[in-house]
Amino acid sequence: MRSFRVIYFSAVGIGATNNGGSLCCRSHVRALATDPAIELCTVIAGDGAFEEATRQFTSSLGARLHYLPLRPARSFTPLRHLRYFQRKYPFIFERKLHKYRYIDHQFTDILRLEKPDAVIVDYLPSALFIPSFFSAPVPRCVITLNREAEFHREQHLMKGASPNSPMLRIAYRRWTRIEKSIHQRSHGLIALTGNDLPSEPPKPPVTAAIPPFLEPADRRWAYERSRRVSFIGHIAHFPNRLAIEWICTRLAPIAARLDPAIRFRIIGASAEDVPQAWRLRTIEFLGTSDRAQAEEEFTRNDLLIAPIANDYGSKIKLLECVAFGTPFLGTRSALSGLSFLRNIPLIHLDDPEGSAHTLCRLVAAEEALPLLSRSIQAQVKQFQDAQTGIWGRTIADVVRAASGQPGTETTTPLRQAFG
Repeated sequence: MRSFRVIYFSAVGIGATNNGGSLCCRSHVRALATDPAIELCTVIAGDGAFEEATRQFTSSLGARLHYLPLRPARSFTPLRHLRYFQRKYPFIFERKLHKYRYIDHQFTDILRLEKPDAVIVDYLPSALFIPSFFSAPVPRCVITLNREAEFHREQHLMKGASPNSPMLRIAYRRWTRIEKSIHQRSHGLIALTGNDLPSEPPKPPVTAAIPPFLEPADRRWAYERSRRVSFIGHIAHFPNRLAIEWICTRLAPIAARLDPAIRFRIIGASAEDVPQAWRLRTIEFLGTSDRAQAEEEFTRNDLLIAPIANDYGSKIKLLECVAFGTPFLGTRSALSGLSFLRNIPLIHLDDPEGSAHTLCRLVAAEEALPLLSRSIQAQVKQFQDAQTGIWGRTIADVVRAASGQPGTETTTPLRQAFG
């Protein structure tokens, strides 16, 4: 297979290791850099404070880096002068784009300098920084981390917006238009799961679902019979709040009746962050934590639980479980990024009684958790082996599709679609 010169662009801070988006994008960079069919150049638009950490990461992979620090332009449009939906119902990054229009020009210069065979834009809202790129004569591929229009709509509904709000309906149509516009102008679309690929036109000619994986951790899970169950996720993220509420009000009371020795440990919320009714004697609220504390939870508790309702993207905490060898219980939606796993016990949000029995049986059985850990690890290894070279093959398909596809000069300019 020929080698392809690939530029990877993202506005996600891959120098950070403390949030799911960064970890996911780091896994993409690592996979691209280690694929023998790809010669990788990374371009990151981000906070200047993360430049050194980003350089250390890309250098460790042998990938070249152009770092574009985000500095406010000398003159820009004040927020109050933005259009209504850009102010009230913005796409991620959109409120600050008016400050960073120069990123588009800088990226165009890098394209001329590097002359890539293909360009990958990681995280669909990153495309908002480089609208001119989508008219460039180069094979274009976008990685989407979830279904962005649906995700944004759901976030507003969870915060109390009415599903019948005409403004929210218009905003959703606008988000859908932006999402479809980026898809239409791309030769390839990669999602973390098949759930996030478009089911109807417009679709790019090449689509693929490539799950991310994290590097195996040096420190590994060990079965200590601690009878502790962890949940990790900041309560400010609404899906995490719903999960914490379900644990506290539905699962934990039943588990306490079945096995009073089981303790739930929640990282991402303090006792002061939750209602009094959620504070049970079998639940420890540990607040926010550093990486060392998180490693303790992954490696010393019996298992991690993921009662997540949405099936957007891949759940990074479960990928971290895989990296540490930690057994876990989750909903089918939580396992959307690990859909290849078989014979994994599930929890069901509409059946807390049955879920509590499943949890307590696993914790009580002497060999169940080590067996579950080994099963997950073996299935992941088998899947990863089957995926070897997937990025190089996908880029080859994108390049072929671009060479045989008419240009997009007749479509609406991307800047107009974002407006």
